[in-house]
Amino acid sequence: MYLILVITSFFFLISCSSPVSNDEKKTERQIPDSYSIVYPEEDSSYLINPGKGWVLYGLPSNHTEASLKYGSVGYGRYNWIDIEPQEGEYNWHIIDNFIAQWEQLGMQAAFGIMAANMHHRAMYVTPEWVFDAGCQPREVQYTNPDTAPDVAQTTAYEGVQVIPQDWLDPVFLEKLENLLQALAHRYNGHPSLAWYEIRSYGNWGEGHLYPWHGEEPSIDQLFQHHIALHLIHFDQTPLIAAETYFRSATQRLYAAQQGVGIRDDGIISYRDGSTTRECEGLAISAFEWGGTYEQFSSQGVLSQLESSIANGKVYYCGFARFGDDDIAAFAQNEVTLIERLTNLMGYHLTLNNVLLPDTITSDQELHLEFTWKNSGVARMWFDAHAAFALLDSDHNVIYRTDLEDFNLRDISPDRLLRQTATVVIPESSSIDDFKYVALGAFTDLNDSSPDVKLALKNRTEENWQLLKEY
Repeated sequence: MYLILVITSFFFLISCSSPVSNDEKKTERQIPDSYSIVYPEEDSSYLINPGKGWVLYGLPSNHTEASLKYGSVGYGRYNWIDIEPQEGEYNWHIIDNFIAQWEQLGMQAAFGIMAANMHHRAMYVTPEWVFDAGCQPREVQYTNPDTAPDVAQTTAYEGVQVIPQDWLDPVFLEKLENLLQALAHRYNGHPSLAWYEIRSYGNWGEGHLYPWHGEEPSIDQLFQHHIALHLIHFDQTPLIAAETYFRSATQRLYAAQQGVGIRDDGIISYRDGSTTRECEGLAISAFEWGGTYEQFSSQGVLSQLESSIANGKVYYCGFARFGDDDIAAFAQNEVTLIERLTNLMGYHLTLNNVLLPDTITSDQELHLEFTWKNSGVARMWFDAHAAFALLDSDHNVIYRTDLEDFNLRDISPDRLLRQTATVVIPESSSIDDFKYVALGAFTDLNDSSPDVKLALKNRTEENWQLLKEY
């Protein structure tokens, strides 16, 4: 059962909202004279939309066409020493090439830089020159990886590695901030960067010291000395950190309120996905599988992927875990599941019904109603707005007005939301050639074409949703 709310937008006058009974029936609704209700037909096909979707690991070459067609974001993580082998000397081409390859496919990219990584087959991940500058070192070693219960550990490096003795070491933090400043100068606000991932503390940058153990910073210390540095420098790019940087729902909510999303790196194997739900409507969230597709399918637990997405109200999810063959098998064998989850993740907007006038002329006061429905698991985590338009027979826009007072971010999965608007088309506007009333959804109203697809049929190539032909 959906709760219906009304959002009223009188352009240039006032906007307000009030609840409406969720027992309202179509037959009881009062329809003004010379108006009709349109019930748009839902489109069940999968949609790729901004701010949500499947995360593809590695480079496009690690994928086939079967997985690439579902992807929203290409994802990579790098060792600090590979990006800055000598102090102040940066291998930007590694990241530039990574972003460019995904950009060429029309996707965004996301990445993070690790200060420790048990898979790096050498002594240093945090560069040696950081320790030479005075950061106190600690030697660690992981032995017998073949006996590890998790596939991530079975391929670990067995040699000695050097990590910071104290992750709050002032020399370490100084060099880290220099790196972040250089990274932000180059990538902060990059239109093809979906997020930057905080990976400055712990093994793989996941906010823990497993399997080495040792003294760990407190949550407050991590926020003050690690997360805060990222917030300072990446002020125009979404940030995300592993759930192990935080220890409670209250701490995760606080992080989301500051604009730091949550990433759960072990769904199904270790957790049920609920660690990301505090991000809903506030910040991005993402899942990494705790095992491989082969593992989950053979154990009969793959169905938990869908329940995890619902539990966490998550926006992004890894497309399998790693291994080209495993990714290809998931893409080939689970098409129905993949397409259903593509729409389930994050938001999935439709129009339940629309109230429109039977005739439209310039200088006429038009009373419009759009009843919105969200069939995803979460509200949008970013602002978005709709625009009302009149299109000619070739789908060219001949009149448009932006519905700026109504934020699509307010549409929750558990309710219908009715937007009402009064529009007067100026007498000077030439609308004689209009044939369609259309609606578009935008993350930026300065754009000429909508970038958020609605789950409805009769969508133009420019993503305008045709509502009625006149």
